[in-house]
Amino acid sequence: MGEVTREELAAMTDQELLAYEREHHGDPYMTLLEAKGMRRVALQFWHLGRPVRRRTERLRRRRAVACFRSCFRPTPLLPLSRRGGGDRKSAMTAARSPDRAD
Repeated sequence: MGEVTREELAAMTDQELLAYEREHHGDPYMTLLEAKGMRRVALQFWHLGRPVRRRTERLRRRRAVACFRSCFRPTPLLPLSRRGGGDRKSAMTAARSPDRAD
């Protein structure tokens, strides 16, 4: 079973709840009383899980971006003077020159 919503957890029958908690916690000998206690605690503190998930997702995205940036840094192949980076007018006039072959 995957993640369940709060409404699904609240609407589970006893047998569904017992099967879910046994599988979720990996304890095949869990009693129904223990499973109901875990459901009560889960429903009581459900609101606290959302900010934690949001924070971990934000951290995961930050780490992925940092990893991507460190792996794929832009490396200049030519110095700026050879790329024509500073003189925009000369690049424009060179593009419009009449001796250019089209």
